[in-house]
Amino acid sequence: MKGVLWLNASSAKLLYVDFVYTGLVRKIPRDKFGGRVSFSQLPSGAWFVHKWGIRMPILVQMRLPGRDSSVPGGVLVSAPRIGQVYVGMRERGAEVVPLVTRAVASDTGRGSAASSASSSAAGASVEASLPPDAVVEGMVFDSTSGAPLADAKVLVAGSSRTALTSRDGRFEIDSLTSGNVTISFTHPRVDSLGMLPSNREIQLRQGETVIAELSIPSSAALMAKECSESATAMEPGAGMVRGQVHDASNDAPLANASVTAQWVAMVGSGERKEVTATSDASGRYAICGIPSGRPVVVRGEHAKRFTDARRVQIKPAGVSILDLRVEPAGADSNRP
Repeated sequence: MKGVLWLNASSAKLLYVDFVYTGLVRKIPRDKFGGRVSFSQLPSGAWFVHKWGIRMPILVQMRLPGRDSSVPGGVLVSAPRIGQVYVGMRERGAEVVPLVTRAVASDTGRGSAASSASSSAAGASVEASLPPDAVVEGMVFDSTSGAPLADAKVLVAGSSRTALTSRDGRFEIDSLTSGNVTISFTHPRVDSLGMLPSNREIQLRQGETVIAELSIPSSAALMAKECSESATAMEPGAGMVRGQVHDASNDAPLANASVTAQWVAMVGSGERKEVTATSDASGRYAICGIPSGRPVVVRGEHAKRFTDARRVQIKPAGVSILDLRVEPAGADSNRP
């Protein structure tokens, strides 16, 4: 971080400080981030911050494909890396509003009593002006897609207050009571992944706003859970397809459904490769070792009933969510 001190030209008194961030990751618009802190002086000579504003980049750590920067275009290399990705901006600020009280004219003992009463009333007034409830706000982020998660339902344990995230993943819940609480969220994508999202323990205080960020586990975490046994056989940059298999007639999850992913082994060759997985009791499946950058056809089967053939293309070391619906017997389905 670096900045500039601005002084009054005639008195040399400090006015404000402008600052910007340094050492940010690439592809971040550096001119957008930083802030200003403004100062004032009391009649007693003491200095205080009377106004401040700050704009901060929101960075999320996630698994990225390894690239060789010495080669034009940065071709993929074997080892992926953990890096930071810029996903948005957070802006905060505040200003001190002076509290003016009337002077109380008095004589002898009445003066001190009136002054004491005035001070007590002022204190009560300040306390009464505080918002009676706490507020929590923040963002929900999908680490598997590298983007904010819209339409996630955010919940506060022990409260009926909830919120749905906006298109940029943001939420705000007000009218909360003070104390230690747990916040969490739900979303259909979380159900398909079959992993618990991150919860946050936060402390709420009267009249204060707490910032909290929630996220779906990263692709690296998902693959570490599901693909540990096949990791050595996976080609560099390979990813995963996972989701749920449902019965199209009643939308119930189907256990023991067979899900197959198929792709061309090499461009120009007629050789095809395929990997098959079986859904668990909740209908969830996961197929590891899916090559990145190639069209892959995924199809499910249960008791000689089939799903439509679905085509996906995986990003390097990425995870694609694909829910499948098994059609009733005799129904037409697309075949690859």
